[in-house]
Amino acid sequence: MLGYPPAMSTLTADIELVSDIIPYRIDDIPLLCALMRQMELDTILDACVPTHANTLNHNELTNGEAIVIWLLYVLSQADHRKVHVEDWVRHYSPVLSKLWGAPVLASDFTDDRLSTLLTHLSRLASQRKVDELLFHRTVYVYDLYRRHIRLDGTACGGFHQVEAGGLMQYGHAKDGRDDLAQFTIMAAATSKAQYISGQCYAGAQADDPLYLPLLQRIVAWLPHSGMLFVGDCKMCALAIRAAIVTALHHYYMPLAQNHVAKREYAQWIDAAVAGTLPALTPIWREEELLGYGYEFDREQTDGPLVWRERVHVIRSLAMTAPGMQAIDRHVARATHALYALTPPPKQGNQQITEEPQLHKGIAAILHRYELEGVLTVTWTRDETYKKGKAARFVITQVDVDAAHVRALKHRTGWRVFVTNTTRDRLPLDQGVLLYREGAGQGIERMNAMLKGTPIGITPLFVHNDDQIIGLAYLLTLALRVMSYFETSVREALAHAQEELPDYHPGGKSSANPTAKTMLERIAKRGFTLLEIIRDDGTRQWMLSKPPPILKKIMDVLKLPTSMYEKLLE
Repeated sequence: MLGYPPAMSTLTADIELVSDIIPYRIDDIPLLCALMRQMELDTILDACVPTHANTLNHNELTNGEAIVIWLLYVLSQADHRKVHVEDWVRHYSPVLSKLWGAPVLASDFTDDRLSTLLTHLSRLASQRKVDELLFHRTVYVYDLYRRHIRLDGTACGGFHQVEAGGLMQYGHAKDGRDDLAQFTIMAAATSKAQYISGQCYAGAQADDPLYLPLLQRIVAWLPHSGMLFVGDCKMCALAIRAAIVTALHHYYMPLAQNHVAKREYAQWIDAAVAGTLPALTPIWREEELLGYGYEFDREQTDGPLVWRERVHVIRSLAMTAPGMQAIDRHVARATHALYALTPPPKQGNQQITEEPQLHKGIAAILHRYELEGVLTVTWTRDETYKKGKAARFVITQVDVDAAHVRALKHRTGWRVFVTNTTRDRLPLDQGVLLYREGAGQGIERMNAMLKGTPIGITPLFVHNDDQIIGLAYLLTLALRVMSYFETSVREALAHAQEELPDYHPGGKSSANPTAKTMLERIAKRGFTLLEIIRDDGTRQWMLSKPPPILKKIMDVLKLPTSMYEKLLE
């Protein structure tokens, strides 16, 4: 007969049994809560999105407090869908209430309340107030003047029905998903990928006219003149450059060819290729040669406004090789197309029997591939084609002018940049390095953070335009928290000349951690709070040991440890 060991019979006598044990995976929730409190995000939101008295009759939290708790959910759970927020708050209500120091109830996060919050956040006036206050609270303005602000737009898609006049429209998506409806966020960021401000526009709208309103908004916030604004070639409109000069600031951007007469553009490149200029300036990044170029000054005017503009004619070695390969592809494709212009007699093959038609076809192919003067075409008349009818023309040979091809290849990889800065502030070689830094580490990286984990703005799961704009703005607030977190940790580590431990698998440290990886690493290590409920109804709280990476982050950011004491009360 089977039985339990003798020791088991004394189980209830020797071990205290409890009614329930509730685990809470808090991971990065206390850290994110402390960061947003440090940013004064709830105070700023309450000042810009005031709470009506009737709302407080039915809810415990103000609008600003509710938005901050919602941001906690977005960043800790990597999910911006409204449908799960209420259940998450219901489960974590004891933890959130301890951290916040006030009741945080699921009833504050019903679908109706969240929709109302998005409507508040969709208002442009509220957005601009929040952006301005956060700019002065989180961006180090004096440090910013040693760097630059970059402006750019990004397309965000979704599975939405396109309606005339609506926000979601079909447009050209950089990620290749042209089948998705999309809207555009025109935004500004520092060279450290700190989000400054932005605005949503319909996805079918061109980016060019969207720069100036954002630029004027940011200029109004700056306490001093002399800021450097950087953008891509869509920002190089003369009116935008004139507005920057009028505001006593500076610009640096590539010049689009459609803004320059082709002959003028060709003359600048010919001057460099011909070798008639003094020695070109090399552009180095540490020991890597990036390219070379030269510069000259010219007078620029816009109505009564006149200023001096420096023109940088730069050849990028990274762009040169792909450009040369493109020329070879064009020659091969044009050659194939020319031979295909006069196919052999066969059912379904149309023949050319008129010489003007042949000339027109050849000219069209050479123009399509921009190879006029590069390819020489030889043809003959086939008199044996259909006796008694007109002879057909046959292209017998296509010759390539090798010298002309080499000349074309010498003209690849060139770009023209313009700036109104002085040479001592921005030498030619430093301008290119600054542009590359801003593209790779600033606005483009910020857009990647917006679309990646944990924010994931694409796709959005709301449909009305005000809900789309409001949710998009909520997620840019999440981006601000991420960028503030990352920048603060990096600067603190640099000041202390330390590295963040346990950042990589295997315990390796890092001096330049990213916000995404830090949050992922904390979640990977795990940080748990236990609620123990005894039979008599009393409760006890127990907290696991924080992982080394979290402890170090709290130390370098000088965040109060009192939040952990609150969790155990």
